[in-house]
Amino acid sequence: MSQCFYASVKELFQDAAQDCRSLPGMIASLQSYGDDPTRFHPHLHSLVTDGLVSPDGSFVPIPCPDPVRIMELFRHKLVKALLAREKISPRLVEIMRNWRHPGFSVYQGERIDPDDHEARQRLAGYMVHPPIALERLRYRPESGQVIYYGRQRERCGDAEPSPARIFPALDFLAALCTHIPDSGQQLVRYYGAFSNVRLAQARACVSDPPAVPLPPGNEDGGCADEFARQVRSSWARLIKKVYEADPLVCPR
Repeated sequence: MSQCFYASVKELFQDAAQDCRSLPGMIASLQSYGDDPTRFHPHLHSLVTDGLVSPDGSFVPIPCPDPVRIMELFRHKLVKALLAREKISPRLVEIMRNWRHPGFSVYQGERIDPDDHEARQRLAGYMVHPPIALERLRYRPESGQVIYYGRQRERCGDAEPSPARIFPALDFLAALCTHIPDSGQQLVRYYGAFSNVRLAQARACVSDPPAVPLPPGNEDGGCADEFARQVRSSWARLIKKVYEADPLVCPR
């Protein structure tokens, strides 16, 4: 799915720029759930550059693409790939062609400014969010039921909560198990200018900076100890940012 979507984006971007050597950058996150965690709903969350990155590293902006064109091209490539792998039949493809709705959709969000770090973090968190939000989950032990509240939706300027749904607890757990990925399955993929091969080539073109030797310590090891403290502080800051727990503070 992600390969077909990237191929669609690359084809449209290169056609718009008339440049077949430059590549867009894309990060794709495979999701199998939406607002209702009991429904299996495969789709992609993709972060895409609004242009192409040339082999010399320069950026080539392009006009905003038409989501309908992306959807149609993605649908064609995905159906073709499923046919080649015998996952669907030609009869089903013929039936799909007669659908009033194409069965696919592409939503294009607003552009994120590179200096808007908060927006980038929110977007990155949304791309890999879990199937359920614990703050919207309630359990009734006396009846063995799970209540799951929908997300608040904006209507007429006011936040209106979606109706809650009630499930038998075991049915809810069974539905959640369908979203557990296979062992070794890669849910986040990097394409084009963001791929490992392209990034390695870019790093190879840049000369490595001279290595900075560790500061020599005196008889008491003062300079070396200070350098080690700075390194530990940097790691502690990153751990606190990710896990929201300061490893340098004793919990007692």
